[in-house]
Amino acid sequence: MNTATWNSQSWWAYLQLMRPANIITAHADILVGYAASGATDPYRLGWLLLATTGLYGDGVVFNDVFDAELDAIERPERPIPSDRASR
Repeated sequence: MNTATWNSQSWWAYLQLMRPANIITAHADILVGYAASGATDPYRLGWLLLATTGLYGDGVVFNDVFDAELDAIERPERPIPSDRASR
């Protein structure tokens, strides 16, 4: 992929690598745990949600980079095997 030709499809492909629908479930886990702890600091909650987004998103991207050959067979529609995103 030519880096000089970033467009909405390029951004969408890279966003798909982070699996945003799954990040929502990770956020739900944080919210339930935070509520159960009785904590009330919204600043801390914001940092927890931001960290969760980064850690979860980075983890699934890392997995997709190293599993590209397997994904080419089992999940060819994903951004890396379909050549919509580069390693």
